Amino acid sequence: GGGGGTKKKKKKKKKKIKKNKKKKKKNNKKKKKKKKKKLNLKKKKKKKKKKKYLLKKKKKKKKKKK
Repeated sequence: GGGGGTKKKKKKKKKKIKKNKKKKKKNNKKKKKKKKKKLNLKKKKKKKKKKKYLLKKKKKKKKKKK
């Protein structure tokens, strides 16, 4: 998140972390799996985008010849 938060806000966050330690440990495994899936999706999307850009460039060249 954006920087420049006040010191009071930071103190509140620390208290919340202490209360939810047990819950966070259970949910960490699920979060890690989701992150891995998201990273894989991003890699696939990037490959597709590169192909699209190449097609667009070829089309533009054909228009210039006409």
